[in-house]
Amino acid sequence: MSSPLDPDDALRASLREAHEALDPPAPSFERLWSRAQSGARAGRTGPSRPRPGLRWALVTAFTLALLTPLLLPRLGSLLPGSQQENPTLMSEEEALRFAEDLSAWGSSLEFLDQAPGLELFDSFPQIYQLPRSFGDSLTVEMN
Repeated sequence: MSSPLDPDDALRASLREAHEALDPPAPSFERLWSRAQSGARAGRTGPSRPRPGLRWALVTAFTLALLTPLLLPRLGSLLPGSQQENPTLMSEEEALRFAEDLSAWGSSLEFLDQAPGLELFDSFPQIYQLPRSFGDSLTVEMN
């Protein structure tokens, strides 16, 4: 039997106290369950969450902040007294010159259309046939 002054018991007790101080024991299931049941009876359904109205207000404000630079120029042209000539309208001569420039445009990868070896894709492969006279002169020697 161990005595009250047993060094092993004293060590166990001090280690148990240190462990409980660092990692307190988990509450019992019955205590947690009764707390959840009393909260449900009181009308609480869980941890507090932001209200949906606040969330929608934030989403709307963020969306408007993003779309404002896009919408302002268009809204300004709808105001009375802001009707002016369309500065982007081209003359017929400018439009023809622009069309010529577009038709002369070439891709930066156009050189791939002239890559060597493309003629191989223009026809079916031909199986090479030896002339009959050449084939007749071949003999195989077997020892």
